[in-house]
Amino acid sequence: YSTSYQQFRHFNIDQNRGFTDQKSYIMMSKGQYDVSRTHKYRFLIPKTVSYLRPIVKFISPAQEFESQEIQITKISFFIINCLLSTSTAFILFYYLIALRLDLLSSFIGSIVFITSRLTIINTGIPMVDSAQNLSLILVAFCILKNKLNTLSFLSPILILTKETISPILFLPLAKKNFRNSKYIIALLLSFFSFFFVRGI
Repeated sequence: YSTSYQQFRHFNIDQNRGFTDQKSYIMMSKGQYDVSRTHKYRFLIPKTVSYLRPIVKFISPAQEFESQEIQITKISFFIINCLLSTSTAFILFYYLIALRLDLLSSFIGSIVFITSRLTIINTGIPMVDSAQNLSLILVAFCILKNKLNTLSFLSPILILTKETISPILFLPLAKKNFRNSKYIIALLLSFFSFFFVRGI
């Protein structure tokens, strides 16, 4: 929160400093899916924002150059992205512990992640990349800890966070434990859900 708040607080949607994806995600959070074909399938976070927005609608705009609607949308994205980035850092800490790093090194590794420029950007502005980061560490953690059932259950959801996750889901097949019918079926279901959503 402390590292990304300033990015959130001072980000002006009309002066995006080279970032353009957020306009599509804001439209999607309002139920408007007439956006870029690439963006329209990354609907998980915008859809969650649409459910959260009524809860935070009591918040008064803090900046005169933004309407209350934009401010509420921004803070809804910020809350969700904060939760996702924090969860990613938390799992990353235990991932590093599982790699037999000591507590201090694991803590520093998580801090480096959560204070990196990309993480701050992904958290502070209306983007969906925080879900992709969480998906990556979940896949890595499940591979390391041989969490076959967990990854089999999660993979059809993870693939919907962002299409760039799809090749990552093949990495578990490098381990013998994942080369069985359960994960292969989960992988097939994942790509079925991926192409089903793209066909809607």
